[in-house]
Amino acid sequence: MARTLILALLLMACATHAPLKGVLAGSEGKMGFVDADGGHWDLVLTGDARALEVLGGCGVELEGLKVGKRLTVVDWRVTAAPDGSAPFIGPLRRHGSNLVLEDRTTNGLLVLEAKSSAEMATAVGDMVMVMGFVVGPHVVRVVAWSVLLENENSP
Repeated sequence: MARTLILALLLMACATHAPLKGVLAGSEGKMGFVDADGGHWDLVLTGDARALEVLGGCGVELEGLKVGKRLTVVDWRVTAAPDGSAPFIGPLRRHGSNLVLEDRTTNGLLVLEAKSSAEMATAVGDMVMVMGFVVGPHVVRVVAWSVLLENENSP
């Protein structure tokens, strides 16, 4: 019983209390992370954090459990896309005739204004990254987009 309690306390002490800021860097098929102090971390990605596997070069904030030089990501946020802009990331949904994004950063719904909305509609249900600019209340004009994580239930 005492060993279990000590182990639980040690694991809790390893959790990052403040997000680690840095850049994602891939090497040999594995995604790594370089923090703001130059420290290198191997990432363990599960659940929706697997979306980070395709975001090499992006600026991120990561929270999770640290063991040695390994970080098991529990929560994450992309602060800069490869082009330097702040992207919008989340599941793509259809709401009436609109395509909307459940944005991870704001926890709000954003209506997407896209020239290729028919092409984007093929990704409904998937987690996507959208780069664009705000043109109205909760409306984003899409400049570029990509699928980060396909929904397992998609055809």
